[in-house]
Amino acid sequence: MRRAIMTLLLLLPAAGLEAQQPTEQPRTLTVSAQGTAERAPDQAVLTVAVESEASSARDAARTNATKMERVVAALREAGAPADKIRTIGYELHPVYARQERSEDPPRIAGYRAVNRLQVTLDALDRVGPVLDASIEAGANRASDLFFQLKDPSAARLEALQLATEKARREAQAVAAAAGETLGLIQSIHTDSYSAPPPRPAMYERAMAMDAAVKVDTPVESGTLSVTANVTVVYRLGG
Repeated sequence: MRRAIMTLLLLLPAAGLEAQQPTEQPRTLTVSAQGTAERAPDQAVLTVAVESEASSARDAARTNATKMERVVAALREAGAPADKIRTIGYELHPVYARQERSEDPPRIAGYRAVNRLQVTLDALDRVGPVLDASIEAGANRASDLFFQLKDPSAARLEALQLATEKARREAQAVAAAAGETLGLIQSIHTDSYSAPPPRPAMYERAMAMDAAVKVDTPVESGTLSVTANVTVVYRLGG
């Protein structure tokens, strides 16, 4: 009986070592791909501003306020919704006279008031008329005209689908070239989502013209690209 117990004890470590042998890891193939969906923008955002100068801060602010009231009224009349017009900046600061000599002390020559409005338009055909109306009403600076998507989620889903299909085609090509069979998907990773950046129209215009001169501004919205990236891990060998 004692010999049988000793024999059993000798066999136990061997059995333990066999249980600790690492299992064979499946062979995998990892591919990354990008998909792009093209969309026509359906929203425009533009910035217009009124700059006014006067000898005193009060006069500069008062003149600017009067001009801005006319600009806001013109924007609404041209088709900009009242709830899509908002102030994004206001400045009132001194304007210094040019120094004849470097040792001369700074001298205030007047004051400048700047009021900036941001206008969001869903009707892209109104961008040019709205811009022209603001200029005719007294806006003397326009900048930051860009286009975007109100809801890019559908384009995002299409881009993800295209990226996944592209990843599978590339994986099949690599596996076939290596003499392997493409198996099941082990994991899929998508990049974190962020809305596509707005497409600037590269528009900058400072006005110093007769308000009676009618200018029709052409505006082309173009298209936007929404991209998505995926990383897929496939098992090799079926």
